[in-house]
Amino acid sequence: MLVVQGQRDLYLATRDLFIRHDRLSIDQVERLKKRIETTSVKMDGIRTAQKENWQEEAERLTAMIEKDQATIAAQLSRRVFIRAWFVAIFLPCAAPIE
Repeated sequence: MLVVQGQRDLYLATRDLFIRHDRLSIDQVERLKKRIETTSVKMDGIRTAQKENWQEEAERLTAMIEKDQATIAAQLSRRVFIRAWFVAIFLPCAAPIE
């Protein structure tokens, strides 16, 4: 009976690990890249038009772009960390037993 309980516990722990991996490995890189692109187009339009207070608006948009680029860099490094961690956990288990 204890062997069956041990197998069940291992199964549940592995299932929970996969659920956590799926939930925590989500990032917003593609959405942020698209937002940077649209913000850049908007900033180019503002610079071209040069309406009243356009410099303040351009500075605000530049700050948004820099913030989004920093977020992308952080999420990409997090993505690498998650992949490395996941491989470190499961690579020893995937090795053939001799």
